[in-house]
Amino acid sequence: MAQSTVLLITDMNLTDEALRRALDDLDPAAFHIRVLLTERSEPLPVLSRGSPPYGPIVFPEDWIARLSDEADIMASRAASLREMLREMGFDGEVASVLEEPSTLGEAVTRRAAFCDLAVLDVLARQELLSEMLFHGAVGVVLNAPRLSAALAPRHAALAWDGSMPALRAIHRALPILRRTERVTILRIEEAGISGASADAAVPDLRDWLTRHGCTVSVERREIEPEGVAETLLGSCRDLDADLLVLGAFARSRARQFLLGGTTRSITRQDRLPVLLSH
Repeated sequence: MAQSTVLLITDMNLTDEALRRALDDLDPAAFHIRVLLTERSEPLPVLSRGSPPYGPIVFPEDWIARLSDEADIMASRAASLREMLREMGFDGEVASVLEEPSTLGEAVTRRAAFCDLAVLDVLARQELLSEMLFHGAVGVVLNAPRLSAALAPRHAALAWDGSMPALRAIHRALPILRRTERVTILRIEEAGISGASADAAVPDLRDWLTRHGCTVSVERREIEPEGVAETLLGSCRDLDADLLVLGAFARSRARQFLLGGTTRSITRQDRLPVLLSH
């Protein structure tokens, strides 16, 4: 039987209970689970007092020992979680990454390269989300304390604005969309902004998803005064959608910074599982 490979990115605060809750109701035969424990290491002390200007760097005597001890603790925890996966019937792996803050995102992104999806635990996501969206190869799932809600939803809503990030998000969500009972293409119409190209692509998008076995409908909503993010979340609530698929940072970063952005608002909410891609 074919399996989807899912990378669960978390940190050392993950409890046994939280992992059991995350995997509850998930079919072990359908998913290969990889758990990645991440921690920021103490930065390399290149400016240590006592280093000569043109000589070798002087490290604190216990710096390497502290890193080694922390790595051993993480390896022990990984072994414990690996045994738990086995007891729950999952074909899975557990690994740990101890990196400086400046390189942690790159290390995690490399680990996700040969997975179908990455799930960011709320504990680890703040510093890793941008790195994975802009440099990663897979979609990123947020707000899924139970993975079944995001990986095997009954009803998925696709935020469609015709942008390339939105299209990439749908492509990366396709393994999930094939499992759903319903898929809704959600068009949010904003006054003063032409959506002709996005509207023109809706029939092709609907037909393509239908050929993949999805039951597809189209829903159009006018933007509410609270903004696009609240309109999307409210529409998902009205439609009883379990998952929102969204193209992240479709507007320029400067415009997002000045005016606020849909992506920023969606990532800060915890009401609905969301799959993001840029």
